[in-house]
Amino acid sequence: TLSTPSNVDTTNGQASIAGSAQAGVGKSIVKVDYSTDRGIVGSAAGNSSWTLNFNAGTVTGPHKVLISATNSSGEVAS
Repeated sequence: TLSTPSNVDTTNGQASIAGSAQAGVGKSIVKVDYSTDRGIVGSAAGNSSWTLNFNAGTVTGPHKVLISATNSSGEVAS
């Protein structure tokens, strides 16, 4: 679940995205990774509640960001 930004937010430079992930009964989130359609990749800070920052100013135009959470059983959801 994304908590920030909204779909219409714009930025020129550093972009921040925050959200939360649920792992399922008896499981925990062990990592949250992200990638953009512009080749920016990384790991978010946190697990169940996470934040990520990247420099959106390095590539102009809209960005699509894929966020994937992995739980303690190795299951991945995006």
